[in-house]
Amino acid sequence: MDDWERKPKDAPSIWLKLKTKGEAAKFRIAAAPLREVTVWPAEGGKPLDDATVGSLTPGQWATLMRSPEWEVREGYVLLVIDRLDGAARIFRVSATIYGKIRDYAKNPEWGNPSGYDITVTRTETPGKAYWDVTPSPKSEVTAAEIDKVKALDTAKLLPNALPTNVPQPDEIEEDTEPEDLPWASHTRPAAKPKPAATDNGPINLDDIPF
Repeated sequence: MDDWERKPKDAPSIWLKLKTKGEAAKFRIAAAPLREVTVWPAEGGKPLDDATVGSLTPGQWATLMRSPEWEVREGYVLLVIDRLDGAARIFRVSATIYGKIRDYAKNPEWGNPSGYDITVTRTETPGKAYWDVTPSPKSEVTAAEIDKVKALDTAKLLPNALPTNVPQPDEIEEDTEPEDLPWASHTRPAAKPKPAATDNGPINLDDIPF
């Protein structure tokens, strides 16, 4: 073996991600789906940190939901067994992917997705076909696979993710009284300074050295 023959090892990740066109993942969902919300400044910048979002009161959510300065975005989380290596992983998915899996779950011919593997492919075809979601023939999920997923520390890794079948923080009653927002712990993006205006008067051609 020469000095540069050895390849670096890929460090295993607890997160399942599809980053490039044509990439696919086959997995088994082994727990109930989760939903998480993030809050972003409408003019751009970083989202609120998890601790701030988790501490918001119903009244503060009421203010956020009615303010044009903020955007509340939803995402979904699947706790899965990756068929590539049998490891338990966390798969954050868009509403589009979740919706397609939900369609299979609501279809009597398929039922609960824990009863069959699913393959998600990043096609990058415009529109809803950007993600292809295809089920495999039904098979049983094992107790060992369920235990692997249960061992994931979701409380630490996903502090604001909630089961989809419980009330969500951004689903507030219409008569909820708005409250002030606690922005001390969040730095909003600074506006770019405008260039200072200059006015040096008319140019005297006799001052140009040529």
